[in-house]
Amino acid sequence: MIYLILCIIAIPAPVIFIFNSETIAIVMGLKGHHFLIVSAAIALGQTIGFCLLYYFGQYLVNHWQSLHNRLQRFDLEKFHKQGNYLICCGALTGLPPLNIMSILASRVGIPISFLAVVTFFMRWLRYAILAGMPQFFVKYIDTSILPDWLNP
Repeated sequence: MIYLILCIIAIPAPVIFIFNSETIAIVMGLKGHHFLIVSAAIALGQTIGFCLLYYFGQYLVNHWQSLHNRLQRFDLEKFHKQGNYLICCGALTGLPPLNIMSILASRVGIPISFLAVVTFFMRWLRYAILAGMPQFFVKYIDTSILPDWLNP
């Protein structure tokens, strides 16, 4: 049940920046949850969120003037040539921002299947590292200095 909740919380994270998925992954790793399942749940939720941006991003662009102005700066021809590479980098590292890349991907015709598969696997790798690190470092660091709600 907790993993379903993680997935649902991660869906709006690409648009609503209150839900920090990285922090959630680290806390869940500290609490002793299996890091591969935690990362899969968060990655699935974020993949759904980015795919929704792919489909409905143009609506947001038309209603947010600041977002519209930022997207006007992009050279769509250059993005079309290197879009796959930029999506891979954005999905793994967050730079360039994947929410902008998913909106641009729909404009230049990058298939949703590519975006979904790459986003899921790269985000899964990202959150597996973040959720697995606490379990590794707990062996070497005294966790008594952490607040009680973070101790496993």
